[in-house]
Amino acid sequence: YRNPFLAAPACYGTSWFPFDYKRAQRVDYEQVVCPAGEALMQRSVVLSMLPSFTADDLADIVTALRKVTLACRERAARRASGRSR
Repeated sequence: YRNPFLAAPACYGTSWFPFDYKRAQRVDYEQVVCPAGEALMQRSVVLSMLPSFTADDLADIVTALRKVTLACRERAARRASGRSR
């Protein structure tokens, strides 16, 4: 919600449509506080997908995600057992 796309969108010229659609007053997303959203963003991954990606590109992305996921799980297991490395 603090993404510039939401905080200062320029969708249709100077309009805030659709963000201000049927609102008496526009929401100022720079002033909004959303702790649950912030907590979620701290543990989220955003992947851009482009039409130009090939099947090989996607396979590489999946391989990389699996590698990172496994490393994170192993790190968490080490921490839970009291071992740092």
